[in-house]
Amino acid sequence: MNEEIYQIKQLLNLYYSGLSSQIDEKRLDRYFADMKSVPEELIVDRDLYIASRKRPHIEVVSYTHLRAHETVL
Repeated sequence: MNEEIYQIKQLLNLYYSGLSSQIDEKRLDRYFADMKSVPEELIVDRDLYIASRKRPHIEVVSYTHLRAHETVL
C-alpha cells in the first residue's frame, strides 16, 4: 500500500470514529473531489464519506435537556 492511501485510511478511521479535525476533513474532501484518482479499494469509503458529508448536522441532546426546556401549560 502506498503512503498516500495509508494516510487517507488513517484519516477515514479518525472520521468514522468522530475524532477528525476540520483540517483532516478538508484533506479528505480534496482527495475525494478528484474521482479519477480514487483507487478501487477506497471507492466504498469515498461513497460513504461523501454521503455522510451531505447530511445536515443534527445536534444530539439528552432527555434531561429536553425536560429542562419543557413548557408547562
